[in-house]
Amino acid sequence: MDGFLDRFEIEQKFQNDAWQRILLSDFATTLLSEERPFPCIFGEGGMITINPGQADVNDPANLIFEILPEQGSIEVQRDAPGKLHDWHKHDTDETLIIVGGAVRFFWENGERTCKPGDVINLPAGDRHGSEALDDGATYLIALRRLALALT
Repeated sequence: MDGFLDRFEIEQKFQNDAWQRILLSDFATTLLSEERPFPCIFGEGGMITINPGQADVNDPANLIFEILPEQGSIEVQRDAPGKLHDWHKHDTDETLIIVGGAVRFFWENGERTCKPGDVINLPAGDRHGSEALDDGATYLIALRRLALALT
């Protein structure tokens, strides 16, 4: 594919599999192209992935039961328009599912607007932040990495 790095090119660029833990601007630009269905970026703690439209937010009860752990809870977060969660990182993996509004999600050398149905997987230790856009944002937070079936 024109404009994209394939695995061989990535491995050549970042020898000895160290590329998985390095964040470079040209690599970020390549992986975050709007044409790529599952944008991802390799950060300090691992791979951040943003899967557009992966979650079915039309059936919130089913979605909640799908992501609930066997024991424990999830968080429902509502941010007013303009609410900023400045640069921070977490000790555990997290998965965010946008269920309403929109949020500008940013990390080292990149950002993306996320909308309902988008799923963000955050590895522990990766610096990131977010800002709720004009209509605010509502999202679910699971304190682990989720593997959801594609809708």
